[in-house]
Amino acid sequence: MGKPNKNTLTLLASIILILFLGCKVSYVPMSKKPYNGSEFRLNGYYYEPHETTLHIHFFYPDGTVLFWGNTNYDSSKIETTLLRLEELFKMEKRNETIYPNHYIWSAFEVIGEEIKMKSWAMSESFKKGIYETSLIIINDSLLLDNDSTEPRYLHFKKFSDKPSNDSCPIK
Repeated sequence: MGKPNKNTLTLLASIILILFLGCKVSYVPMSKKPYNGSEFRLNGYYYEPHETTLHIHFFYPDGTVLFWGNTNYDSSKIETTLLRLEELFKMEKRNETIYPNHYIWSAFEVIGEEIKMKSWAMSESFKKGIYETSLIIINDSLLLDNDSTEPRYLHFKKFSDKPSNDSCPIK
C-alpha cells in the first residue's frame, strides 16, 4: 500500500478536527457525597447580592449545588427581583435551558463550619476545569463567601418549587 497523498491527509485531519470541535463534555469529573446534616437549610435557596448581579445557590441533599447568576439586578428592588427569578425557575422551559450547562453545577461537602464546593467551569470567564470555592456557615440561614476579599453574605429564602437536579451531570 502506498503513502497517503496530501489531499487524503488534509481530509483526514479536517474530519478529526471537526469531530473534536463537535464533542461536548458529557460529564463532570467530580463525585457527589450525600448531605444529611442540619448545619444549613436545603428547603429553598441562598442568594448573594452583588452591585450588579444576584447569585442564587440551590443546595440538594445528594451533595450538588445549582448556581445561577442574574445580571439584570437592581439592588433597590431585591424582593421584586427574587420573586421574578422564582417565577422563572417554576417555568419548565426555563429549566430546560439552564440545566445542561455544566459550569453552573457544583459538588459540595460540609467540613466543620465550612461548605467546600468544587465546580466545573465551562465559561470564558473562568479557566476551564475544576475550581474550588468555600462558604462559612454562620447559622442555618446565613453563609459567608470565604473566597471574597470583602464580606459577602448569602441569605436563605424558603422556596417550595426548587428546580429539580435530575439532569445534574455530577454522578
